[in-house]
Amino acid sequence: MKANLRLLRFSVPVFLVTIMMASAVLAGASSAALPLSSVSTNGPRINQVNYEYFTSDHSGYLSLSAGSVNQLEYGLLAADASSAATASNLNVTDVRGFTFYQFGLNELVKPTNSVYFRRALQDLINYNAMESQAFQGVAGVASSSLYSSLYGAYYDSSIPVSTQNYTAAIDNLKLVPGVHYNPNGGKTGTWTWSNGTQLVPQLYYRADDPVRTAAAQLLYEEASQINLTINLQTITSPQSDAIVYSITNKWEMYTGGWIDNGLPNFPYSFFNSAFNGTFLNYVSFNNNTMNAATDALFFASNTSAAIKAAYTVQQVFAQQVPYIQIGYSNIINAILLTGWQGYALIPGYGSGWVAGLWYTLMNVHPSTSATGGTFNEETHNNAVALGVNPTTGNDDYVTSADVWDEVYDTALLFPLASENVTSIGPWLASYKITPFSGTTPNGLHIPKGQEITLNLDHNITFQDNVPLNASDVNFTLWYENFNGKGSYGTALYAGSLPGLVATQVTGPYQINIFINDTSMWDIYSLAANIFPEHIWQYIPTSVADQVNPLESLPAQSKLNITNAPASVNDLPFLLVGSGPFILKSYDGTTGTVTLVRNPSYFKTAWWLWPGASPWNVSAGGTTTLSMNVTQLANVAGDYAPISNASSVKAEIMQGNTVLATVKLSHVSGNTYSASYNVPSSWAAGSYEVVYNATYTAAGIGREQLMFGSLNVAPSHTTPTSPTSPTSPTSPTSPTSPTSPTSPTSPTSPTTTTTHSNNTLLIVGVVIVVIIIIAVAGFVLARRR
Repeated sequence: MKANLRLLRFSVPVFLVTIMMASAVLAGASSAALPLSSVSTNGPRINQVNYEYFTSDHSGYLSLSAGSVNQLEYGLLAADASSAATASNLNVTDVRGFTFYQFGLNELVKPTNSVYFRRALQDLINYNAMESQAFQGVAGVASSSLYSSLYGAYYDSSIPVSTQNYTAAIDNLKLVPGVHYNPNGGKTGTWTWSNGTQLVPQLYYRADDPVRTAAAQLLYEEASQINLTINLQTITSPQSDAIVYSITNKWEMYTGGWIDNGLPNFPYSFFNSAFNGTFLNYVSFNNNTMNAATDALFFASNTSAAIKAAYTVQQVFAQQVPYIQIGYSNIINAILLTGWQGYALIPGYGSGWVAGLWYTLMNVHPSTSATGGTFNEETHNNAVALGVNPTTGNDDYVTSADVWDEVYDTALLFPLASENVTSIGPWLASYKITPFSGTTPNGLHIPKGQEITLNLDHNITFQDNVPLNASDVNFTLWYENFNGKGSYGTALYAGSLPGLVATQVTGPYQINIFINDTSMWDIYSLAANIFPEHIWQYIPTSVADQVNPLESLPAQSKLNITNAPASVNDLPFLLVGSGPFILKSYDGTTGTVTLVRNPSYFKTAWWLWPGASPWNVSAGGTTTLSMNVTQLANVAGDYAPISNASSVKAEIMQGNTVLATVKLSHVSGNTYSASYNVPSSWAAGSYEVVYNATYTAAGIGREQLMFGSLNVAPSHTTPTSPTSPTSPTSPTSPTSPTSPTSPTSPTSPTTTTTHSNNTLLIVGVVIVVIIIIAVAGFVLARRR
């Protein structure tokens, strides 16, 4: 979504936020795309989102051009770009990204465990041809560099890039242990093992990816120029899981790729031998100098130390060639112009995933109305078949993350206007980092570490109306970091904060986190989705990756978790988050997923949703404040009526100031209402109305929030249409926690007079509206 640390697979890794200039504009910006200054963090404006799976990216494009879908999740194929650029109903742009491709070489087998062999192959590559053919001149920049220039100060431009050199390739190949060269065996000689058998290294490539197919073919052709034969073999994504990423000696070379992010510390997971045996360091690279450099990078306490370490990592990479880097791809984004406005062209690290799609779904709306409508998104993978549960081993795929990132929210997020890849800011919470040495509240001694304090906003609830508070953050931290371990991917953030030694919940909305190191990257591990403790506390961590009701429904209607109360077992799915959308339905055959708007989302664009009747009222006039109290009931997105609320009230607000608190009385069923005389002294304009109903269900105190607007016109004049107000914003300093003014009682989570971040605007300069946002994550890698 916005800021999540995830392992993500390059069948399509992951975390990031930085604004980038478009590398090219294939078609001019349109009125359907928002001016950058108008991309809002408040929403959503639409009622429903449909994810539709297509068996190929090309078929998805055809559906887009026909007007059946609004946007492509994963972007256009280069082959479709020119056609799309001339289509009158589409807007097409491309932007440099953090996705990169490489030839992975297995260090567990010969000859790929030899640095001389790896250097020889790199010497064969013509990067100009790779750019024009594999990337087709528009889909990326071919280069042997580990980082691209998008990493700013962390990119070492002094390291020479590789150029094609057949002589050097031959000389390096001669140095490979066990390889014999016969100079009279052909135009450049023949290559055999010492026992006389021909040297024929095998290369698996993903034929479903045009970039990887072309790259494999180019390497094959260049190798033939020195009389080296490469055995090309196609492989599917499931096969790559079983053969390549399972860390075996059954393969030699593979056309890998990663959707990476703007955080430059990703080499720690890829090249540090501590990760041997995992799908991140799937080539099993082991080098002591690289270990020391990646350790220094990952545990750097300041920017200068991190940059110095990053330079060393790049130098070792160029010398040892653990991967043969092919290059970084561009993202070619296409949107349907007809009938829609509010696209946020923020492609993210490799698709609309996380950044672009998430902000589009917060802002997009039909051209004929400010709210409503159903938005159709083409998806690159079948979300249901891959699993949508965020703790399963399939959480690394784009579509799965797209779905549950809309359902779950995160505490922290990169500031959208930041060009600094090491920036991070508030979303559900603000934070403060303090150096810490001493004894933690649980009695553990930290010689040199840090204390991170999170202060949560007070008006956030999960989608079943249970307030989200510091206990949920605390639960998620410990559940994910230490307990939810198993097969790869199990417990998305398992081990993502290795220095975590203690936490202290000091109130409903504050938690102190004690870390036994001073790494500047630790804060990004807190940009993780928050799970509801009242549900997940009953899910045994030993079987967390087996609890995937989206794959078992509708055959099973309940979770049937041992010792769980009925309030949990009656839930037909686990995806009860606090995000802007609620999971409504899915189709296990077609892969279609439907989300509906969360009307209680704390960042609702309240000025777009009428909250009183009449919505327009003159100062001195009377309006009716009314609320239907309901609770999310089932996977179909239905709501159960609540007729026994203990307190229902409406607060009329201007900014963070409560102008009036009105108690609503029970009318009938689940309807509560009251009349209110608007003071004649009130100035004309839009006022926020915050509805708050408290009640108890299944033994849990709950709070339903609804956010709407009241448009006040001057006395004795005809009411006018409301205009978007200037709403309060959250503190911009990520190191200074928000000091909430209410609720005043730390034991009462029902008062909602703090409504931060109502109209945060993204500020920056870009060609069209294109930025790349590095949504934070700890392990920065998503496999393609």
